[in-house]
Amino acid sequence: MAPGKGGYKQINKALDIGAFEDYLDGQQAVLPTLQDVEQVSPRVIRILGQNPGKFTLQGTNTYIVGTGSERLIIDTGQGIPDWADLISSTLLAGNFSLSHVLLTHWHGDHTGGVPDLIRLYPDLAAGIYKHTPSKFQQPIVDGQVFKVEGATVRALHSPGHSHDHMCFILEEEQAMFTADNILGHGTAAVEHLSLWMETLRLMQSQGCKTGYPAHGAVIADLTAKIDSELAQKVRRERRICKTLKQIKQEEKAAGRRGKGSVTVKQLVETMHGHVDETIRQRALEPFTEEILRKLAEDGNVAFEIRSGVKKWFAVAIITGSGKENGIGAGIARTLARNGAAVAINYVSEKTAARAEKVAQEIRDIGAQVVVVRGSIATQEGANYIVSETLKSFGSDHIDILVNNAGTGAVSELLDATPDQLHNEFGVMVFGALYMIQAVVKLGKMPRGGRIINTGSIASKMGPTSLGVYAAAKAATDSLMATWAMELGRSHGITVNTVAPGPVNTDIGADIDDTAVTDDQDKVFIDLTRAEGRVGTVDDIADAVLLLASEKSRWITAQVISVSGGINIL
Repeated sequence: MAPGKGGYKQINKALDIGAFEDYLDGQQAVLPTLQDVEQVSPRVIRILGQNPGKFTLQGTNTYIVGTGSERLIIDTGQGIPDWADLISSTLLAGNFSLSHVLLTHWHGDHTGGVPDLIRLYPDLAAGIYKHTPSKFQQPIVDGQVFKVEGATVRALHSPGHSHDHMCFILEEEQAMFTADNILGHGTAAVEHLSLWMETLRLMQSQGCKTGYPAHGAVIADLTAKIDSELAQKVRRERRICKTLKQIKQEEKAAGRRGKGSVTVKQLVETMHGHVDETIRQRALEPFTEEILRKLAEDGNVAFEIRSGVKKWFAVAIITGSGKENGIGAGIARTLARNGAAVAINYVSEKTAARAEKVAQEIRDIGAQVVVVRGSIATQEGANYIVSETLKSFGSDHIDILVNNAGTGAVSELLDATPDQLHNEFGVMVFGALYMIQAVVKLGKMPRGGRIINTGSIASKMGPTSLGVYAAAKAATDSLMATWAMELGRSHGITVNTVAPGPVNTDIGADIDDTAVTDDQDKVFIDLTRAEGRVGTVDDIADAVLLLASEKSRWITAQVISVSGGINIL
């Protein structure tokens, strides 16, 4: 496969990789050549994913582990046909088969080859394992052990690069499959610096000598590599703290109050004033902000309180976010990882434990979260949710609202009941209206505020048995355009809708007919123009993240389909 075709784009979301083009081209040119298929140890075969690129290096590594007639495979590349051919020929030449497929995390250059594996070996469909699994996948938990002849592989939950990231320890070799936390060349891109550094120390504590990374060559001395990564980050932290101290001293010398308080932009200019301004804005400011966030979590720096507002973060409310595998929870996790303080909302007592689980996941990554039980189907309920959020975070306004709460029942329109109509329109239409009224009036959403509705491609399909649900979503789409006009002109707020296609959640249980949703998923997969799969909650959450960011300042009144390219005329 031609260089530059790698699909890995999951880096710091505020980072503009255009600033690194020349550097990355230069780094790629000096990478050592790796064989397409190589026996890197008596128990481990490495197969390149055939997707070389600036961030995938020589390509995503797939590892086949074991010595017997049945072996396991770790990661599946990006879904490149040449990779599938290499897998098939390797199994044929070695006269062995596969029993387990272990996925290190959700990124597409690690999971994209799953459909090819199932096409080649249908029996593997029941043997796909992943932390926080999507539909048709089996769960991996921390400490879980997978055994094949000649190999004992232990799972290690290792978040930081992504929330679901797993490493795997090959006990017989004292070796670790480090996935994207530690690379064979260069340094890893991370979603949450503090959590990643904590994870590196956990990895180091396992006493593994050798590293099998997801990108690049085998790491001969894993301990030294981890030491180097940690030391580099510590040096950056110390430089920032030293610069802040220097600024404070200069302020004192000038007779000012001497707090040493600066913006990220000012800090980067002080440290890297000789660097081109574009490079500073695109690359250095996002990296510096991530390090500052980590230092703040450690208590080494603080963010100044201004105008009596006890916050430096954006405050976001995500309605209907109390189910850990749901779209709302995925959105909450993603916004939290990117600096927001999030309010988790649920309505039913039977969901309370699940909502708390979502909140704990967010606390574990060092973000701020509150759980608010309340129904959006009444104006009083919406006002309560907003008031509790403001009180909990000590804030005077709400920055982001995601109207995600929804409900649905399987029923043909001829059989639709008044209760069903009232319930579905009450939550998805009136509830969205009440929440917008509450965050704008009571929550004082400022200019630059973001309102994002979770819609559905069903709003334009007229689906059998889900007509009331689709009609409610269509009504919200219509109101969205009016909200965008009214709030854009008068308040500087953008309003958009993200319209998912089929997504792996437990909505089938919510609408009391899993069979219906399973059948619909199969139909939708045939309509996609992307990878031939249903969506994940992270696919939707990343679209919401874009719309919630400053980069979407000129996007409003849009229904954005996130469906793998399903077109509904």
